Formats: sequence, C-alpha cells, structure tokens
Amino acid sequence: MGDCSSERTPSLGRNQLVLDMANPEVIEYLFEKLSDVFSRAKVDYVKWDHNRNFSDSYAHSLSAKEQASFNHRYVLGLYDLLSRLTKASQTFYLSLVLAAVIALISACSATCRKHGQVTTLMPLSA
Repeated sequence: MGDCSSERTPSLGRNQLVLDMANPEVIEYLFEKLSDVFSRAKVDYVKWDHNRNFSDSYAHSLSAKEQASFNHRYVLGLYDLLSRLTKASQTFYLSLVLAAVIALISACSATCRKHGQVTTLMPLSA
C-alpha cells in the first residue's frame, strides 16, 4: 500500500500474530475454510478464544489515512465472520470468549457493564 504500515514488522505475542480482520479478503478466506471444516466434521459447537494481546493496531490492507479506523474495522470484520459462521448452520453454536479483546472493543464503542457482563452494541456494517 505504500504507507507506514507496510514498513512495520509484526510482533509476536505468545508466538502468535494477529489476523487482519479489518481486511474483507481475510474474513472471506476464514469463512470459506472454517465453514468447510465445521460442516465436514459435523461440528456443532466452537469455543472461540480471544486471548492474544493486540500489540499491532494497524493493517497492511488499509491506507495510511484509514489506519485510525483499524480497531473499529477489525471488530466489524470479526462480527461479520462470527455472524456468517453462526448463520451457516442452524445447529452450530458459537461461544465467544472475550479476554484481551474487551480493551479493543471499548476503544470502538460504548460498553455497558451490567451484572459482571459486557454488552456491546455495534452495527454489522462498515
């Protein structure tokens, strides 16, 4: 893209990298691969852990001007993927564990803490 993010070297956290969920091509790839595996293996339950700290809040897929919206675009991409995976199967149940991502979500929208749970209202469109 020719912006500052293309010059960055991603950092490892727990020997892991962060997927660019702000990139629709990544979301489409993950949906195709995961839905295929889930349907062929007859998976009816998935526990999705988000326990990797976000040390890199940028995307190679975004221009320099768009980098400020990375966090919001990331969450919208994640919500899109989870929604599509859930709708792909009527018997599929997705349990999303929001560990480190709570800090990311709170940067993207208002959160309401009620009875120890976090509720985040966010549209599924970019």
